Amino acid sequence: MLSNQNMIYKILCDDCEASYIDQTKRKLSMRICKHISDINKKTGSPLVISDHSINLNHNFRWNEMKILDSESSYNKRFKMIHIKRQKQGLNRQNDLESLPESYLSIIQSLSPS
Repeated sequence: MLSNQNMIYKILCDDCEASYIDQTKRKLSMRICKHISDINKKTGSPLVISDHSINLNHNFRWNEMKILDSESSYNKRFKMIHIKRQKQGLNRQNDLESLPESYLSIIQSLSPS
């Protein structure tokens, strides 16, 4: 799984119900190392996953990540749909800016990711 690339993935917080969804074109292992490195720096990263971990002293379930979707074309990945389906998502709402309003009721009828 860690050698996979071009995917959307979800990481759960180990200390609360929060989750974080992101995508990467790189190998998942490289992206996770970057997240962990940002958290270990404790300098306040622009990523909400780092802020959540640093400010609340929470840990993430790095070994229990879920791959939500895999697609080599960036434009065909639907990260925003997965973000909207989260119960307690950490993602900023500007991650949803390009999601057409007409999709919201359809997404809300789906079970959470």
